[in-house]
Amino acid sequence: MSENGSKDVGAGAESESGALEPTPKDTTGTPDVTSKDDTGAVEKSEPTSGKHELASSQSRTGLLWTALAVAGVVLVFLLIFVAQNFVSVTVHFLGLEFSLPLGLALLFAAIIGGVLVWLAGTARMIQMRRAAKKARKQA
Repeated sequence: MSENGSKDVGAGAESESGALEPTPKDTTGTPDVTSKDDTGAVEKSEPTSGKHELASSQSRTGLLWTALAVAGVVLVFLLIFVAQNFVSVTVHFLGLEFSLPLGLALLFAAIIGGVLVWLAGTARMIQMRRAAKKARKQA
């Protein structure tokens, strides 16, 4: 209620304690946010549009070029690592025995590990998609 005894339009119902009770839900999906300041005036904030906007003005193409630049720097560091660790080592794996540079052996191990993680992640994503599809059909 306002000071003159009339109800404020759209501000929600005010209880005896002076607290605002929520107004009925908006059908647009955006919340109706009201607040009361120290003077007792009710302020209504504007709902957001619901669209996700980039925090900066950077585009997807710009992000791609940034990722490619970072990947290029990582590749240079990997090449330096392989070149500096060219000492030959003997690798024993599943009854096989072969010799190759230490840097390459570590690089191959990292690549194989990355592929295994990628396969496990892909299998989990497929599993989650199937579960979501099943849940949608049941609903």
